[in-house]
Amino acid sequence: MPPSSTPGRAQISPEQLGLLDADVLIISYDSAASRTAFEANPLFKTLSAVQRGAYVPLEQDVAIAMAFPSVLSIPYALDAVAPKLATALENGA
Repeated sequence: MPPSSTPGRAQISPEQLGLLDADVLIISYDSAASRTAFEANPLFKTLSAVQRGAYVPLEQDVAIAMAFPSVLSIPYALDAVAPKLATALENGA
């Protein structure tokens, strides 16, 4: 995994998107604009997980709820992520 200032996380520059080879791809975004820009990258569209429909985009509040679990955030994150993840897993298999 490429180094990052946040443990357990990776920062990948746009020209290295090919490193994102996974059965299911989960990416969080800090804004709708950054998601739109990222997804517009031609290399992003070539990723196998994206082509199969095994890509799960997460809004920042959901990603934070998952990254810092609490009694309140766990149900919120599960409700937001579980259906999307189930679909991605079906497509990623």
